Amino acid sequence: MSASNPKSPPAVLIVEDESIVAMDLTYRLEEMGYTVAGVADTGEDAIALALAEKPDVVLMDLRLKTEMTGLEAARVIETEAGIPVVFVTAFTDTQTMEEIQRKPDFLLVMKPFVSSEIQSAIGKALMWRTGGGRTIENNGTGR
Repeated sequence: MSASNPKSPPAVLIVEDESIVAMDLTYRLEEMGYTVAGVADTGEDAIALALAEKPDVVLMDLRLKTEMTGLEAARVIETEAGIPVVFVTAFTDTQTMEEIQRKPDFLLVMKPFVSSEIQSAIGKALMWRTGGGRTIENNGTGR
């Protein structure tokens, strides 16, 4: 359910620098019944789209096309729009993992992923957004 219309399917913003992965995510999300609110490949574009489109959830890669990282963009999106972020990435260093685990609105799905992992993480993010509680065990990483 989109924030603007409670009866419409949940809207998801995809932030991914690899176009083939973005196309795959778009296809999978639509097959799962979600609406794709847009696709961005930079942190700056992700922020602009998130603020303009107000999706229910953001799927965010950590490494993007410009210097701004997915984590930096996610912080802005969380602060300015309160939209939960699901990181979908193959790159994780210890410091980034610790930062993701400290933030209650950030979830993590590792690449390569299966559709059910994406669907589960989006479901948790939607529960959080609608006030369904934040004490769910870690997003696949054990929060």
